Amino acid sequence: MTAAGRVDAGGNKTAPTDTLGNFAEDLGRILGTAQTKASAWMDQRKSIAEQLTQIRDTANTYLQQLAGSGANLAGAVARARRGRPPGGAGKRGPGRPPKDSPAPAEAVTAGRKKKRTMSLEARQKIGEAQRRRWAKQKKNG
Repeated sequence: MTAAGRVDAGGNKTAPTDTLGNFAEDLGRILGTAQTKASAWMDQRKSIAEQLTQIRDTANTYLQQLAGSGANLAGAVARARRGRPPGGAGKRGPGRPPKDSPAPAEAVTAGRKKKRTMSLEARQKIGEAQRRRWAKQKKNG
């Protein structure tokens, strides 16, 4: 190799400008390929963004439909719990009981067991025992 040029594989001398030209061509080809790939990636990105936007819009539509029917469903459940027919017609509340039903106090206590009560003597015994426990605990602690 000389200062004026290079020797290629065929034994021919090449000028430095040819080498620079070849480098420029290679660089242009590489940059062109990179630009093409970048453009393809940007197009794919735009396409994906459009698809995601469509999915979001569809999901919002479904959610709105569910929310609308959910309100109707919640109202129907509430009416069913109150014992009203689906159309909303019927009684507003329990009203006055029929004449043949038991008195209100009897109706409330009829299904319950009688409340157990403690005799006065038993309460006094338990109170004395608890006071002894407190005194012992105070003495030890």
